[in-house]
Amino acid sequence: MKSIIRSAKPYWIYLILTGKKTVEVGKEYPKAADWNKTVEMYCSKDMRSFNRIPEKDRAWMRKYLGKVACRFVCDKVDKYNYHKGLTKFGGELGLPIGTYDSYLIFEDDYKAMCLTYDEVKSYGGGKPLYGLHITDLKIYDKPKELGEFKKTVKKCTNDVWYRVKESPTCPPQSYYYVEELRG
Repeated sequence: MKSIIRSAKPYWIYLILTGKKTVEVGKEYPKAADWNKTVEMYCSKDMRSFNRIPEKDRAWMRKYLGKVACRFVCDKVDKYNYHKGLTKFGGELGLPIGTYDSYLIFEDDYKAMCLTYDEVKSYGGGKPLYGLHITDLKIYDKPKELGEFKKTVKKCTNDVWYRVKESPTCPPQSYYYVEELRG
């Protein structure tokens, strides 16, 4: 069974670690049958995002920059579709007054994502989004290095393609499948 490593900016990792963010939103989600529903969260080194973290918490958060900060079990994935041409009602009689385009997401879900409507609309750009629900969060006291995992990659030698497991050297752009090395 495979886990995934997913990348996020420091501020979003901070919100996950402090329990405020309970749904991680992405443009893709793992669909492999052998995905074990475990998500390892890699914290990028984005300093603009890091500076959004309250100053009093930056010292303890610094150790997670460029490392795998936590893991969680994703017990549910919600799909958020963008709907075009929704009818807007208004006036005293509640009659149709126009149309609009929107993601149909409940207010509680926005709170769980720690995002506003405008942030979701801008991020999604009209494409489907996926909400990975965070359960069984395990925060690493000692953050993990990418080298503590193995990922399957394609190699080509003499025009023959094959798969090998190797340590990732770059963080994921979105996510990739991995297996944790047992020491």
